[in-house]
Amino acid sequence: MRIAILSALWISVWTFSSAWAAAAEGAGRSLLRIASDATFRPFHYLDQAGSATGFDIELARLVAERAGFEGIVVVRPYDQLFSGLATLEHDVVAATTGVTPERERHYLLTTPYFETCQAALVRAGADEPTTLAALGGRRVGAAGSGTSALALHALPTGEPVRLGKGQEGVPTLEQRGITP
Repeated sequence: MRIAILSALWISVWTFSSAWAAAAEGAGRSLLRIASDATFRPFHYLDQAGSATGFDIELARLVAERAGFEGIVVVRPYDQLFSGLATLEHDVVAATTGVTPERERHYLLTTPYFETCQAALVRAGADEPTTLAALGGRRVGAAGSGTSALALHALPTGEPVRLGKGQEGVPTLEQRGITP
């Protein structure tokens, strides 16, 4: 079976809550809780000792230090990163995430500093889809709970299939779990 690949841009940003902005203006908190899912090397991941590290994590720690805070990293599942800002479980998100209009309304986002791609895999052939619109009415899978999952649910029609993260989705693909 041949596979065709369709790509979309995904942008690496940090997300700051308005609570962090208030704290940075001198609200008196000395700790800055930096949340990450730590799943995307080299930007944010767990090292061999199980400690969160990577470009995003180290940059967030440096920014916190220069702003007069002690940055501590808490690792959370991706789907808890934004809700944790709203409930004040943490103050900053250091993770690769897509910029959406909704996120821009609710959070302060850094200027994007890295672009990466997401890929949609489809079977190649005369009757196979070649655009996102052509996926309507089909079973469509997305990994994780980030931007690709948001894009999946934004499709006008079709049956979304959650694939899990990384290698978790491979068995579903091998068993043709997203075949129409």
